[in-house]
This record gives sequence, structure tokens and C-alpha cells, in this order.
Amino acid sequence: PEKTYHYDKDKNVVRISDEYVIGVEVRFSRFIEDMADWAQEHNGKMDHQLEFDQDLQKEVIKVHVHIPAQGNSEGQDSTINVDPKTKLPISFGSIRLEYNVPIPPGSFDFEIPEGAEVVYE
Repeated sequence: PEKTYHYDKDKNVVRISDEYVIGVEVRFSRFIEDMADWAQEHNGKMDHQLEFDQDLQKEVIKVHVHIPAQGNSEGQDSTINVDPKTKLPISFGSIRLEYNVPIPPGSFDFEIPEGAEVVYE
């Protein structure tokens, strides 16, 4: 990419860099909420249950996320083990990974939200 755009929704600030900046935003404090939003955005479903994990030898909250096949995507099934006390993810598992799939035009087009502050870095 020629530019990197990063939008901080909480501050309503867009940061634009003239270089490729690798970044992934994982908000552990809102992990389950973000997973539920992600599933909903992709017409998927999410469920959870308390279960004893044999490998970890402890009770975990097992979160299952199912995203149905859509367009070129075959869908996705993921399982996340969450510590019941800290509510932090312990492990992630995925049934299927896809790579080298065609990307529809416009997938990475970015529009600056109205009223957002723009910072050039």
C-alpha cells in the first residue's frame, strides 16, 4: 500500500502515514464484545459455555464463532478459550484458514468520517 490510514473511533482521529504500517487492533478489555460485533457484521453467530479444558486442566469459557460462507469466502469457525476470572483470551483455534483469495474491488477504500480530525505522520 502507498498509504496507511488508522482511525481511532473513540477520539474521532484519522492518522495518515505515507508508508505501510503493520497494525492489528486487539482490545483485550473488550474482546468478547468485539467478537460479537464481528460475528454480527458477517451474519454469523457466537455462543459460549463454561467447560473443563483437559489440556489446560481448568474451567474455561469456550466461545465458538461461526461465520457462514459468503461470496468468495468459504466461511470460518473459530474457538476461543477465555479465562473465567480475568475474562482474557487464553487460546485461539480456527478450523479453516483461507489465503490467496480474490479481493473484491473497493475492499480497502477508506473514507474519512465526517468531522474527524486528520493527522499526517
